[in-house]
Amino acid sequence: MEKPKTAEDKLPDAVAAGSLSRDWVQFIKFGLVGVLNTAVDFAVYTLLFWVGVPYLLAQCVSFAAGTANSYVLNRAWTFQAKGPQGASGQLARHVTWNVIVLLLSLGLLYLFSDGLGLHPLVAKVAVTVVSTIVNFVGSKLWVFREGS
Repeated sequence: MEKPKTAEDKLPDAVAAGSLSRDWVQFIKFGLVGVLNTAVDFAVYTLLFWVGVPYLLAQCVSFAAGTANSYVLNRAWTFQAKGPQGASGQLARHVTWNVIVLLLSLGLLYLFSDGLGLHPLVAKVAVTVVSTIVNFVGSKLWVFREGS
């Protein structure tokens, strides 16, 4: 006779092992770092846009400023990568991944602004939502993966 399943038996393995809660904590930390990155990004973008820098160039500069902040805080706090071992590989992956996310954000910003006629600042908000989600997934699964 098979013993009745307990509530714990019914939970997916990730939840039972506690990894889901760890993922959520990382996502929340990533989000908090992201708020700061986004503030840096938006401040630089807005300033450059208002002084007449073309919006796509302003996006490149502002994205770089937010990305530098992102690497430092996410490595140390969100994903808690320790010591210098793996740091150069993580930095290389971080730069590579963020170039990919930058290209995605530029394409979407162009599409939303020139293609759909949204104001560049409104388009920036929509692009930020998409790029944040994409960036978290890539950062967790590739850039700061455990054991790297």
